[in-house]
Amino acid sequence: MTLLEAMSYGIPCISSDCMSGPRDMIKPGLNGELYTPGAIDDFVGHLNRVISGEVKYQHDIIPGTIERFYDVLYFKILIMRYSRNYKSDHYEQKIF
Repeated sequence: MTLLEAMSYGIPCISSDCMSGPRDMIKPGLNGELYTPGAIDDFVGHLNRVISGEVKYQHDIIPGTIERFYDVLYFKILIMRYSRNYKSDHYEQKIF
């Protein structure tokens, strides 16, 4: 969630490409960079390129790269609310 919040403000993110899903959010060169978990030299290299200005991001475009997450969240909330209103004692479907 922190990555999405930062990107919603146009801030590029650097993250390890771990199993928790940053690859779904970060598009290298567009809204941030990914590095192999444990590869500290890669992390430092990405950070130095951003700080030095070698890599330039269009900060006004970054928020648009995460719009699909808003749609997914909206539909999850909608489904949860709908399912709560229509649950019965005899039948309950697991949605997620």
